Parts: sequence; structure tokens; C-alpha cells
Amino acid sequence: MAENPYTLHVSTTQITFTNAFKEEFWRRYQEGDTPRTIMYDLGYDPEVLGRNRLSGIQNVVCKQAVSAKGFHERPQHRRGEGSAEGGDTTTQAQLRQIA
Repeated sequence: MAENPYTLHVSTTQITFTNAFKEEFWRRYQEGDTPRTIMYDLGYDPEVLGRNRLSGIQNVVCKQAVSAKGFHERPQHRRGEGSAEGGDTTTQAQLRQIA
């Protein structure tokens, strides 16, 4: 995944996508492609990502697409922030981790 040009950052627990990825995902999603198909076509294995992560990616892209800020690449968080090491484990934090 790290070699994919649409990957901004990847670790054992999260993946962060480029704005180019989000723009392409959004364009294709609006044309009626499924998240699974889009991910596969953009070089990601949907089976590796899993259903929950695919849903999370879809939610993040859709929210950013209609937000006033638009698509944005989130800076990496500091160690422990938003992770299982004691950070925020809410659904919103989990969605932020895949943005």
C-alpha cells in the first residue's frame, strides 16, 4: 500500500489518502461505481481493507466532498493520539484515522 501514489501514509493500523485519491474516489462514486470497485481500480485490495474500513473511507470522502473545507490531507497525529495506546477511540476518531 505504501508504494501506491494515492497513499499519503500507511501504518499497521491506519492509512491516509492523498487529495488526488479523494477527488478520484468522489468523481467515480458520483458516477455510480461502488467503493469496492473504486478501491480495486485505484490499486487497493478491498479484501485486505475490509468492509468496515471501506465504509469508513466512503464516509470520510463524502463528508469532505460536501464540507466547506473540501478535501484535505490531515497531518499525522502524534504518538498515542487517537490510537489504541490511550487516545480517543470514538467512531469519529476511527474515521479520522483513515482520512
